[in-house]
Amino acid sequence: MDNNEDGDAGKTKRKKNKKDSLKGHSDALMLQGDIDALTLQDKLVVSTSCSLLHTAVDLVNETKLDSEIISWLAFAAEKVFEVDALTKAMSGKKVEAFFSANASAQVSRKSSPRVTNEAVQKVASALKGSDHRRATNVGARLDAQQKKLNLPILPTTTIGSFPQTVELRRVRHEYKAKKISEEEYVNAITEEISKVVKIQEDLDIDVLVHGEP
Repeated sequence: MDNNEDGDAGKTKRKKNKKDSLKGHSDALMLQGDIDALTLQDKLVVSTSCSLLHTAVDLVNETKLDSEIISWLAFAAEKVFEVDALTKAMSGKKVEAFFSANASAQVSRKSSPRVTNEAVQKVASALKGSDHRRATNVGARLDAQQKKLNLPILPTTTIGSFPQTVELRRVRHEYKAKKISEEEYVNAITEEISKVVKIQEDLDIDVLVHGEP
């Protein structure tokens, strides 16, 4: 059994509803029957579904976040603690305080105005089926694109960001530290975009990107 989050457990920082995780395990055991369940518990391995390599290390280091936000998050250290709590619960040693705190965090996040925007919900609920479909079909859009760009049969382009240069990192650091103005920062980013576009033009790339500086 894995302690998965939403989609990518190795990167997601939000806490998962552990009651759901535990319920999923319980449902599976009920299907096996009492005897099979006892056998399964002996061999059960509980883990995260993938490496925690890309997850921040520990919430204890986040001294600038308020307690509400902290309660919604789970970094690598917290994820390991969650796995331990689930394992104990599955072997009949449920730590009630942990699951109670987790349930409170779920309720808090679901009802918080920081997450739930009533205006957005109202607009979303008013959407009709036609709002999810484009006014033109794919063929018409492809024709318009071809007339505009005149692309070859197999156009070339790049995928992903261009490398973050030392200079770019320095500028970003200085901007965050308020050592340079927003105008200086924007100018530096614009200059970097011009450089990467020029590189693509020199290489005769068909579809250009800004490199995500």
